[in-house]
Amino acid sequence: LEYGTRRNPLASDTALAPTLIPAATGHALTFRYNTDARDRIYSVQRSNHRAPPTRDWQEIYRYDSSTGLSMVSGVTANQNVSVGTITITDPASGPRSFLRLLVQQAQ
Repeated sequence: LEYGTRRNPLASDTALAPTLIPAATGHALTFRYNTDARDRIYSVQRSNHRAPPTRDWQEIYRYDSSTGLSMVSGVTANQNVSVGTITITDPASGPRSFLRLLVQQAQ
């Protein structure tokens, strides 16, 4: 995860961690991504339950750095190449909504 989000695994750099803040509608997740990497897939998933079963997680955003293509499902996304951040604004709201960021190697 550190490579994909441009963090140092040997340093305490929590200020660079992904952030989740309230937005005008729903909430916004901002995370750093490695603009030089051409071998990563960034996926944001949402669930109403944070524990398994894993079938409850829905992919709401995907960015494939090997192709440069993004997939958005029910959210808005802003990719800021100059600072290397992606912000996902999710209009979903409710008493329980969980998001997770997955960084995987592209095939």
